[in-house]
Amino acid sequence: CPSPPDSSSCIIIETYREFYDKLKDARAGDTIVFCDFSIQKPEGSRTASIDETNVHIACQSTLGCNIKGGGSHVRVGDSNAKVTIQGFSFVGAEKSALRFE
Repeated sequence: CPSPPDSSSCIIIETYREFYDKLKDARAGDTIVFCDFSIQKPEGSRTASIDETNVHIACQSTLGCNIKGGGSHVRVGDSNAKVTIQGFSFVGAEKSALRFE
């Protein structure tokens, strides 16, 4: 497992849309650390996507970032991408919470 992230500059989000936008803006080599959150993915919302490689998405504490809702929660656009997702809990996905395409 990777080392715990430096949480001194974690990103505060309050909605799934904010989470979606942060992942959409991720670039190769980025480490994105979220402050603890609990959000609901609204019905009919698009799945948040990571379309770059070598991206590290982390929560400031173990299982401190919680996403609830149907469908998938995160899609990795390239099945060969090197993506690390650390400290998240996904609840209620009707399909796979994480999709690799």
